[in-house]
Amino acid sequence: MAEREDILQRVRKLLDKADSSKFEAEADSFRQKADELMLRYAIDSFDVASARDNAGKRETPVLRKFDLCRADNPLRSQLIDLISTVARHTRCRVVLHGAGLPTSYGNRSSDYIPSVSTTVVGFPADTEYAEMLFTSLWLQMSTEIEPKPNPELTFEENVVMLLESGQSRKHIAEMMFGEFTHAMGQRMSKVYKEYCIANGKPYSGKGTRPLPITYMRNFADGFVSRVSIRLHEIQRRSSEAVGGGEGTAIVLRDRNKEVTDAYHQAFPKLGTVRSRAQGKFDQGARNRGDDAGKRADLGQKRVGQKRKELGT
Repeated sequence: MAEREDILQRVRKLLDKADSSKFEAEADSFRQKADELMLRYAIDSFDVASARDNAGKRETPVLRKFDLCRADNPLRSQLIDLISTVARHTRCRVVLHGAGLPTSYGNRSSDYIPSVSTTVVGFPADTEYAEMLFTSLWLQMSTEIEPKPNPELTFEENVVMLLESGQSRKHIAEMMFGEFTHAMGQRMSKVYKEYCIANGKPYSGKGTRPLPITYMRNFADGFVSRVSIRLHEIQRRSSEAVGGGEGTAIVLRDRNKEVTDAYHQAFPKLGTVRSRAQGKFDQGARNRGDDAGKRADLGQKRVGQKRKELGT
């Protein structure tokens, strides 16, 4: 336990350095070192455990369960995709509980809302790493998913950006000026109509703008997709940096087999997650989510903070 905590502390320090660096290349270097350290720990700890004669001291895979989100969370599918992506990156397997729940819960009390939970199966340090990384990424995504006025943009540019994200004129006015007036609403409508005409977009008043949920889901899809690509690339570079040739490959295969065996032993009968309705596609929202995914800190920027309940 002490050794694992020491490794995680060293990883956190590297990620703290990445967060405080003003240079992107330097920050990326610290993050890569953190992932290399985790991968090296995975290899070394397996080697040591394999060499011990006393099986009682051998580190084995564990099950780490935590709540993922409320079952009525509109981004439930995207959060499931995110934990699955993080689990692959941290060499874990993941099982979802309650992911197939319908949106209606019969005659249950309105105060009772089931949650979707997850069990991450892997070696102790890897499962802790998975929960920390998921927590950090979810917090970053939730911070950016509702656009805020940008002081570097003009009034017209801000209005278009915010209306395109599904925000109401009243909410936009309150964010920008602290209050909403009828004249302000008319001015926003005029700006947006001119934008639509200039860009060949049919204008039909309020119905022209996407619903907030459409924007959020497309943004989250873009964010998770980009994060998945970046994590895959980090894993590839970390594996190359750690090196070790065939011996390392054998250790990782053996370690992966132990995790897979523990996964099937704990969950011998598993169903499948119901396919989700695709909903409307919003290219602009997906592009913004992709941009946010490019900027996302893939370390644990908020490690140590209490994870707030999703959907509240």
